[in-house]
Amino acid sequence: MEAVSTIGMIFLAMAFEHVSHHLRHRAEHAFVYGQAMLTDEEKECHVERGSFGKPLRLILLSRAAGEFMVLGFLAFTIWTCNQQNLFTELAKITASDMSLPTAGDDYLHMMEEVHMQLFVAMILYFALALKMTIGADERIKEFEQSRVAWIEQITQKTDKNHDTDPPSLREFKTWRGIFLD
Repeated sequence: MEAVSTIGMIFLAMAFEHVSHHLRHRAEHAFVYGQAMLTDEEKECHVERGSFGKPLRLILLSRAAGEFMVLGFLAFTIWTCNQQNLFTELAKITASDMSLPTAGDDYLHMMEEVHMQLFVAMILYFALALKMTIGADERIKEFEQSRVAWIEQITQKTDKNHDTDPPSLREFKTWRGIFLD
């Protein structure tokens, strides 16, 4: 029965997330003072520019806030169902081929347990994502420094001296060559 409540809560969370995403998308394309004379293409470029110039950790924090808002919505839904005695009514349902909870409190505790499992999973997920983001930031910073060093070599006509390059610059040139091919 816990699997059924988990699936139900996941579907409820997905529905909430879908509505939230739709509203966020509508807000991103809403009227902005001073842009009435821009074409649709120019407006779209403005939206894209706003999302690509943000630090990775800020984007992660924004996503985490949205996901925790979904968990808050689930907590509110569980609380509301409990206040309306929905779990007590569910406990009255019987099925001969299933083992169902017999009391409303059993349903409540099962839903709370699933909610806490989702919460802990979300904490672990975002902790891992933060660790990856910090690593990505360091790597991007290193690549940016290598890019600047390479451009400097090109302008000074010393970019062919691969033997004297630091290992990070050699690695950057290799990866850049692979991705450009």
